[in-house]
Amino acid sequence: MEVRNLQEAILAESAGACCVLVATHSPAGGRCIPFNGLIEEIKGHLSIPVMVRTHVGHTKEAEALVSIGCQFLDNSELLKVANEDYFLNKHELGIPCCCGCQNLGEALKRVGEGAAIIRIQGETSRSGDISKTVKNMRSVS
Repeated sequence: MEVRNLQEAILAESAGACCVLVATHSPAGGRCIPFNGLIEEIKGHLSIPVMVRTHVGHTKEAEALVSIGCQFLDNSELLKVANEDYFLNKHELGIPCCCGCQNLGEALKRVGEGAAIIRIQGETSRSGDISKTVKNMRSVS
């Protein structure tokens, strides 16, 4: 369950979520990484794992998130890409990572990089059109 603050995280856990994805939004309307103590605050109040998105290819950012106690990372295409050619070597991070893919080839590549969880990518514009996601799911399956 994606949450933006402690209250939403507590509500998500009480509603049965098995993990929370801490996500905040920048003043410009995009997504950003919550480095302001929010991760530690949420982690201190929950008994379920905390996941945070990290920029694709941004190794130092991922290492910083691991150092403050994130238990899962989502190497997310929803954030601006830091490096299009070199994705994170997830084997070196020591925690499970989630990665998006659109087809079987991408899924296998992400697993080879160390992804423990594969997420099917679809339309990210929030248009409500899930046809691309369904197509990609069939492709991976």
